[in-house]
Amino acid sequence: MSAESTTFIIDVSPSMFQNNIIPNVISYLEYTLIDKVKRNRKTDYLSLYLANHYGFSKNSQDIPNIFQLQEFTAPVTMEMTIEILKSLIGLSAPKLEDEDAQDSSMLQCLLVTSLDIKDYFGKRKINRQIVIFTDDINGLDITAEELEILREELESKIILIDCSGCDKLTFNESSWGKTIASLESSLYFTIAEFSELVNSSQITAVKPVKVFTGLLRLGADILAESITNNVEDNDIKRKLENDKNNEKDTYLSIKVEGYPATKTVSNLSMKTILKPTLETEANIPTPVQSVVEYMIKDEQKEENGKSQEEKDKYVNVSPNSVSKAFRYGSDYVILPAVINDQRTMNNKANIDIRGFMNETSLPRYFLNSESKFIFFDSRNGSKSDVYSMYALVDVLMENKKIAIVRYVQKHNGEVEMCALYPMVSKISDRNIVRYFVLNRLPFAEDERVSDFPKLVNRLSTSGKLIEENKEEEDKIDKLMSDFVDLMDTDDMKSIPNELYYRPIDGLSDKTSVLPLPNENKVIEKAIENDPTLSYAISLYLQKSNINAYIHNHYIVKGDKQQPKVDTIFKKINPHFNETNNELIDDLKDLLNIKKVELRETIEKEVNPTDNIEVPSFESLMERGKR
Repeated sequence: MSAESTTFIIDVSPSMFQNNIIPNVISYLEYTLIDKVKRNRKTDYLSLYLANHYGFSKNSQDIPNIFQLQEFTAPVTMEMTIEILKSLIGLSAPKLEDEDAQDSSMLQCLLVTSLDIKDYFGKRKINRQIVIFTDDINGLDITAEELEILREELESKIILIDCSGCDKLTFNESSWGKTIASLESSLYFTIAEFSELVNSSQITAVKPVKVFTGLLRLGADILAESITNNVEDNDIKRKLENDKNNEKDTYLSIKVEGYPATKTVSNLSMKTILKPTLETEANIPTPVQSVVEYMIKDEQKEENGKSQEEKDKYVNVSPNSVSKAFRYGSDYVILPAVINDQRTMNNKANIDIRGFMNETSLPRYFLNSESKFIFFDSRNGSKSDVYSMYALVDVLMENKKIAIVRYVQKHNGEVEMCALYPMVSKISDRNIVRYFVLNRLPFAEDERVSDFPKLVNRLSTSGKLIEENKEEEDKIDKLMSDFVDLMDTDDMKSIPNELYYRPIDGLSDKTSVLPLPNENKVIEKAIENDPTLSYAISLYLQKSNINAYIHNHYIVKGDKQQPKVDTIFKKINPHFNETNNELIDDLKDLLNIKKVELRETIEKEVNPTDNIEVPSFESLMERGKR
């Protein structure tokens, strides 16, 4: 995210107060400023101007009726946010005595803002944008020549919020509408859209994070490459590399990149801090530094007369004295450096195709972990990579095959065996995306806790297929698949796939963190009709409550108000299918499942005097005499 400068211009003319528009503007500013405080970006500058503020003047050009409420500041702090919002809440409609004082100063304010931005940032490369709130869409008195000069001088993007409530056709014919149409990359919204933005939860597109960059290879000699990389003798290594270079490359390589298909949402980050206890200390919590210390029990021969606490004493050990050991039988072995270097192979980040199989031969319960999307390399790739990958996808789909690959995510990383599925997504008639879905296959560690059927059929010594009766297994698989679908809480038929995944080319590179209404109305309408896409996790609830707490306790003290976001408090009733008792009974019969009754645990009272022989009185007296 690049550096950014956001300037707000608010029209505080009497009509803005009479139509009760100022509270909506303040609500959006509160929502935006608190978001900027949370981000705490040192390159996110903010300034604020009041236009048509009759009787008040504070700006660099000494133009009347223009008041600069906040100079350029970064980062945005909570103290500054509270001060700005309190000043805006304290505004009231001006009482005009002179009719000449009602002349609009929006154009002058726009020019002053442009000059201040140039003076403050100069030729610095920064994303500059001006957000204007006004209800006088014809109040911009500007000629065609002045508009041409404004277009040349103005180096900022204009975002106009129409507060008049007029339709789009009327706005296009107004002076502000013609100005916005002539200025490049300028945007137009209504105050109703901004009010909806503040009072509803927003579903944003998750930007893809690249997790893999390498080659997709077919026919590469992995063993020879690994041996060459692990040879320590430079002469032998040079000879192997020369032999390798003399041989012709007989394998196919495609430059690809990978993105995660799913994204986990983590909770709010928590840090351990030390609160000040003394009154003389500054009221600033300090983070606690964590130090890792190693301690061992003193195993030296204990002397007689020592207490138990002294015997259990631990001794500090330097981290340099701690080394990694490997289990060997019932003992631990520390490998020397010469052997330890040969324990791992030097693997490059690549995807190597090791074979192909029918897509119907791989059961879906073999798929583990999170999936990854594999595309052609959009940065370092060429047309040959695009055509080669598209051809490979089409060939695999035509023959209904999948690839079994050796996947190394990063250099010297862990080697995984994965399944590579060819996929084609049709976004539109002219936009068709071809890609692969990579999914890890189970390792030996997975097989220890789960039972996986074999991928291949047994063959006789002559190479013939040994046929087995798979009717019962196929029936069990079908019943289990239906049983899993029965427990599904999502009505997948009502959710279009484009709401979950969109092609990378379709995601716009948003360079600004300013919250704006969603321009895609189709997605908004689909989200409203689909309760499964609503936020139902505590992370967004906490964000709403924090904003409400700041509003009630710091901005408008004592004013009891409900949190602004109401949609996240809706009760979400998940979709569920009716229970199919016949399906469950069939599964019980085929899998031979029996109900195990819980055993009743009877606590037996234990008498401490039981099974203890009580000596007689005479024997006790004899012991006393001794």
